[in-house]
Amino acid sequence: MKGNWKGGVWKNNPKEYHKVWIEKHRERVNEQARKSYHKIMSNPIRRAIQNRKDLLAQNYRRERRKNHLIYWLGGKCQECNRDLINELHSLIHFHHPDNNKEAEIGQLLTSGSLKRLMKEVRKCQMLCYDCHRNKDFVTIK
Repeated sequence: MKGNWKGGVWKNNPKEYHKVWIEKHRERVNEQARKSYHKIMSNPIRRAIQNRKDLLAQNYRRERRKNHLIYWLGGKCQECNRDLINELHSLIHFHHPDNNKEAEIGQLLTSGSLKRLMKEVRKCQMLCYDCHRNKDFVTIK
């Protein structure tokens, strides 16, 4: 094994080196994080900018995960076989046929783990807006 030995961790393994560095300097890192957070949240303009950045990141994550699910489920409505790959994401719905929900798909898209999301989606059918509306209308009657 070649590499520079530093603090008991090989330098050519940056993830491990980073973990050790953080552990060694935890108090300083926490203090810097506290100061940074206070600096952002004490100024209303900076806070608004940070909130906007957080919202954009959340939207990007939701869209990316929903694209992944659409391709994973075949990209077609499971009722009418309509191609959903190029549709607006608001027209694509996930229907729980047995009403055995553990969590909402919309919440898992933004804040849940990918493993939990996939577990929940396995119970669902991917439907277009029209088919989902028809199914819900039939079950309500």
